[in-house]
Amino acid sequence: MEGLRKKLITVAVLAIVSLLIQLAAYIYSINLFQADLKTLQDIHTFVENVLELRRYEKNFAYDIGEKDIDEVLEFVTYIQTGMESVENSPVAGLYHEDLLLFKSNLKAYRQLAIQAKDQKNPDLKSLRSYGHKMLLFSKEVLNSNQTYITDSLRKIMIVPAIAMFLFGGSLIIALVLLTIATLKQIKFVTQTTRRIAQGDFRSINPYDEGYSTYPRIIKAFNLMIKELDSRQEQILQSKKLAAIGTLTSGIAHEVNNPLNNISLTAETLLEEKESLTKDEEEEMLLDIINEVTRASNVVNNLLDFSRSHGQMVFESLDVATVLKTTLKLIRNQIMLSGVKLETHFPEESFLIKGDLNGLKQVFINLFLNAIHAMQGGGLLSLTILANDEKTVTVQVSDTGQGMPPEVLEKIFDPFFTTKSIGQGTGLGLSVVYGIVNKHNGYIEVNSRAGEGTTFAVTLPRVLEITQDAD
Repeated sequence: MEGLRKKLITVAVLAIVSLLIQLAAYIYSINLFQADLKTLQDIHTFVENVLELRRYEKNFAYDIGEKDIDEVLEFVTYIQTGMESVENSPVAGLYHEDLLLFKSNLKAYRQLAIQAKDQKNPDLKSLRSYGHKMLLFSKEVLNSNQTYITDSLRKIMIVPAIAMFLFGGSLIIALVLLTIATLKQIKFVTQTTRRIAQGDFRSINPYDEGYSTYPRIIKAFNLMIKELDSRQEQILQSKKLAAIGTLTSGIAHEVNNPLNNISLTAETLLEEKESLTKDEEEEMLLDIINEVTRASNVVNNLLDFSRSHGQMVFESLDVATVLKTTLKLIRNQIMLSGVKLETHFPEESFLIKGDLNGLKQVFINLFLNAIHAMQGGGLLSLTILANDEKTVTVQVSDTGQGMPPEVLEKIFDPFFTTKSIGQGTGLGLSVVYGIVNKHNGYIEVNSRAGEGTTFAVTLPRVLEITQDAD
């Protein structure tokens, strides 16, 4: 998100800078236009003075008074003053040579007017010729500047519109690209969150394709995954202890039987010690030792299941052996529940790479869920199926009450349960899902209300490599 925030800030800053530049350029253009408009007004006055000068030309053919000649000379002075605007106009380069000629004509015109004032007869033909040339030049100057002002006004109207269009288009493109980047990050966050919620705590590789653009998010997720993985181990340990509570009645029964046998044998040995032969004594002592071993195995299995191993330890395991070891923990639970057990294990060994303790938790949870679903007895069926050379599936089926579709779609959600308080392991199918996922496997369920349920755990196989002896 840090990279996205930087991009948003960059786009906002560029947009503000662009708007400021456009505003500054527009204000500058308006100021230039006002200056050019002032020049045009001065040139218009210049042309008016030339016209006024020519109105006096007809009087030279008659008896022109000295006062009128002074006014002619006054207008000549106005024209000379107005030539500064003509020289400084933005299009002065178009008529530079004509301007020099205009100055020469104006100078000659002034000399003729002075001659008339000195009571000398002026060259009327030359006077009119000079006046005509000056009027043509002044009109040309006025037309050139009017055309320039019209073009400038058009630019002021069109250029900002084009600039705003380009700016708006660029901003839209930038926003679209940012939106796409945002949606990609949201999709990544959603998918990763869903994966973590399902118990998949594998770290994210920041060098994977498409992930390198948001390293801060990946770093945050990996930190969260590490913490959640640690917390999950603690949860698994607490759930194992809860499972032990559920198994207590069966375990107590299984431990109680060898203890009773030991007690009876010891009492018999004590009461009939003098009448027993040496071989009979040895046989009774061996019975006691065997029963002690039997009880010890039960306790050791329970301790092994409850013990925390920290991180999962993956090793080559035989699927059938894992199931048989797990069944030892719930054998009496099955018997006390009136459930019949049916196993379909092939003679061929199917090896997987897995954590024994984790897989025990998976199957104990599935077994106990099946037993709880068959109140009053039923059939628990375990089947090992080899799909191909790459995977093996363990099916756990029961003939219980089954699940309707609305329950079925929620069974892997955390904390979702249909059992009464105090029943079940509390391990939760969401945790089972996570353990199976850590084994690069997947779990499926097929169930209908009143028709039982089948869970299928599919795990990747490990092909056994054998070497022929020389």
